Amino acid sequence: MSIIEKAGKAIASKTAAILNLDQDHREVLEYGALNFLQTLFTVILIVLFGILAGSLPEILVLSLTAALLRQFSGGVHATSPYRCAVLSVLIFGGLSLLVKYDMVFSSRMPALLFQGGALVFILVFLYRYAPADSPNKRIKNPDTIHRLRKSSFFFVMAAELLTAVLWEVHLQADSGVALQFLVCIQLGMLWQALSITPVMRRVIGWMDSLLIKFNPWKGGVRA
Repeated sequence: MSIIEKAGKAIASKTAAILNLDQDHREVLEYGALNFLQTLFTVILIVLFGILAGSLPEILVLSLTAALLRQFSGGVHATSPYRCAVLSVLIFGGLSLLVKYDMVFSSRMPALLFQGGALVFILVFLYRYAPADSPNKRIKNPDTIHRLRKSSFFFVMAAELLTAVLWEVHLQADSGVALQFLVCIQLGMLWQALSITPVMRRVIGWMDSLLIKFNPWKGGVRA
């Protein structure tokens, strides 16, 4: 059991004892505490990477966009909070550096072509594979599946409206920052949509297994 998992259990146990809650409510508290601590740990690592690599705005926009879409589309999980955090930093860190230093994304036409092509793949992947569940959290209710898939599309459309605003800012003020941000939004959604495909789920599973071999945080159960 990881330190984060132990901390989540400790917080839930103490809170349940103070409030005199039953076992069911204690488990709900434990789940919430674990998610909060895991998210906090991941955010801290992402921010640290962004500061050290000089790509803080890019990595924050990328990870936030993907995380918001993930609430509706679902996604694959690592087998421990630590490996989940490490994979998040590796993936979003790499993407943030790609946006920041690849000159292709600093030009209007390549950015526009990328946005259009990415949108097609995002919609196809979401329609085909969203919402993605996990072995411990199966989604079987057809109404729930329809609602989550529909919410995924609504989120993508809202994000596209935001990128339209950023395009206007870029065209009016010749803002390179606006262009980078809209590329980050699109790339964040593309990664999230890609991550729920069977091929990428296997790739992430392979990366998770590789981390088990080369780091001390072994064990864990896929969430």
